[in-house]
Amino acid sequence: MEKQIDLFHKNEKDRLSDLYSTSMKEYKKIIGYFGNLKASIMCIGLAPQINHLKSNSNSIFAFDINLNQTTHSGGVICRVFKELDLKIEDYFWSNLYKIPVEDVVDKEVFKDMIKGEINIIFPSVIVCLGSEVYNIISKLNLPFSIDIKKIHHPAYFLRGGISFNKYVEQWRKI
Repeated sequence: MEKQIDLFHKNEKDRLSDLYSTSMKEYKKIIGYFGNLKASIMCIGLAPQINHLKSNSNSIFAFDINLNQTTHSGGVICRVFKELDLKIEDYFWSNLYKIPVEDVVDKEVFKDMIKGEINIIFPSVIVCLGSEVYNIISKLNLPFSIDIKKIHHPAYFLRGGISFNKYVEQWRKI
């Protein structure tokens, strides 16, 4: 009980650090969160790609390195947010899985971790980037009510599945 009380009094960054260190200690490198720890909107993607583990970045969409990207999924998000005059750093960004999907051994560990992140950030809205994320997040047993929205992952635009204007409109509705 004392440990639980200690966690309650820590700030969000310390609590997230504790969550990562206890849940992810067997992984050499994980791709973590980025953004505002007090954000009302939390955006959740599925997982980093294998090449992300080889980069200098430690955060989702490599936002810790560049908020003005022009390529990959991070570049799409940067373009959308510029178009809508939004700031990426005002949102909380995370992945369901903190390592590439092909390396995930126990999905329950990651579900528990994202549930822990949600409980720490306490957003009013969760934006799920893709159906797979939405299907998992919407089934989590959370202790409070959250508006859960589903939009396409930016990679869907990159693969030609949706026009840029339609993708911007999905974000505008949030």
